[in-house]
Amino acid sequence: MKKTVTEKKLAANRLNSKRSTGPRTERGKNASKFNAVITGLFAKHVVIPLFDDNGGAFWALLHSLRQEFQPEAPFEIFCVAQIAEGMWSLRRKTFAEKGLIKKAAESEGKPPEPVLLAETHLADNAILKKARKEIKTTGSLSPEGYRAVCPILSRHHIDTAQSTIDASIKKCVQITDDWIEASFAVGKMKREDYFARHALPPEPAMNLTHRYERAAQKKIDWALEKLLESKQRRQKAQAQ
Repeated sequence: MKKTVTEKKLAANRLNSKRSTGPRTERGKNASKFNAVITGLFAKHVVIPLFDDNGGAFWALLHSLRQEFQPEAPFEIFCVAQIAEGMWSLRRKTFAEKGLIKKAAESEGKPPEPVLLAETHLADNAILKKARKEIKTTGSLSPEGYRAVCPILSRHHIDTAQSTIDASIKKCVQITDDWIEASFAVGKMKREDYFARHALPPEPAMNLTHRYERAAQKKIDWALEKLLESKQRRQKAQAQ
């Protein structure tokens, strides 16, 4: 069913359309200048939603550059956009390096885990401390507990005689405590060395990212130079 519009409503619509003249203030006009840049130059080419978080950070960057440089002429607006694109490319280069480094490190296996290096000593230490607790609680060590601690004492060349078992276990606990501490220190150092060895991407990938970085920096330098030249020409013309 066709909807009809009353004469009164039609007149009101015409009046409202005359009042809608677009941005009037300088702030509003400057903001509208970037509409074409955002929706045209960059929306489809610079921001990649899969990697760039749907462009929220890029729009914030573009807005801050616009506030800093206050471009007026179309070419100045383009130069600011070029600076934003170059800066965004440098951000993506860092993001790419992270992925390349991670991939290269994963191809060589997982980094050392300190707890794995201390795993045997932790297990022995737990058995020994359980035996000491049993002796303190009951005054003696059960045959099962004795059979459990003897191999550990023997590995550390400690007397396994039942008459001195409590002192032997106490001595071995101290030894395993020291070994655990040392194993964690070595494991931590090995882990740090592992990440240090993989702090840079492989050489072919690094060369590629460096070329990409130089191209982005060159774009920023060119756009900044042209932007400043344009602003100086415009300000000089306005002063005449």
